[in-house]
Amino acid sequence: MIPRENVRFSKRVKSMQQGEDKVIITFEDGEVVTAAAVVGSDGIKGPTRKYVLGDRYPEEVSPTYSGKYVYRSIIPMKDALEIIGEHAGDSKTFLGHDVNFITFPISRGTQCNLVAFKYSDKPWTHHQLTKRVTKEEMVADFSEGVDKRLVKLLDWADPLQWSLHHHMNTPTYYNNRICLLGDSAHATTPHQASGAGQCIEDALVLSHVLGKVADHKQLPFAFEAYDAIRRPRGQKVVRTSQEAGQLYSFSHPEFGEDMDKIVDNFNQRFLWIWEHDLEGDLMQVEKLFSKLCDAA
Repeated sequence: MIPRENVRFSKRVKSMQQGEDKVIITFEDGEVVTAAAVVGSDGIKGPTRKYVLGDRYPEEVSPTYSGKYVYRSIIPMKDALEIIGEHAGDSKTFLGHDVNFITFPISRGTQCNLVAFKYSDKPWTHHQLTKRVTKEEMVADFSEGVDKRLVKLLDWADPLQWSLHHHMNTPTYYNNRICLLGDSAHATTPHQASGAGQCIEDALVLSHVLGKVADHKQLPFAFEAYDAIRRPRGQKVVRTSQEAGQLYSFSHPEFGEDMDKIVDNFNQRFLWIWEHDLEGDLMQVEKLFSKLCDAA
């Protein structure tokens, strides 16, 4: 386990400054820390992304709106079963034009979790990623073309819109001694349920190559090798997740509402994510790191 003295909570980064062989981090509480490198796994709105991309790709620092928002609800399973029957006892996706509902059991089957998606071509203009609305406004989002039983599940929902943003384009995951990991690198929509998994893959590959570093001067090479292995896959997940959202909402330009084509696509579209050769990634990142070190 990580030594307790190495873990700090309730800290917020104010600034980061790179020197030739160090990074100086200033926190909002006034503390200044010097480190050999920084790995920022600080989420979709975290500050680290600015220090990796800001000078070269300022237009890619902020997350972009994916064109959809969701409402969330947790329904007692007994009530969900009364409303949608056996559909409540298993994971289900309900498709519709510009909407889709996902339900699945949680809390050892005692509750039903609902995520209701609303697709819109209007920009997200609220200053926060969430926006409180009225119950009537929430229900109105699903007033057309949605089974009333599904709408009934929103009785337990807090009328809060959660906008779905992502990092569709991230030209690099590192800048010398500062590196991105997880959502700060490749925040994605949830349509392929792969966001957390990609964060774990990042950690696996990065921790492996950092374990090969023999001198602090090799740290940028480790980050470069990690970027080469992880970024193509991480960004592909972001792109294909957005496409999956189009399938769920009958807005895909090729498949439309053709359920046979949609089902065939979903039967195979996740395999490249699930069956990926992670051991091969570890071998590749180690090989590339050694090559970069030798070339230096």
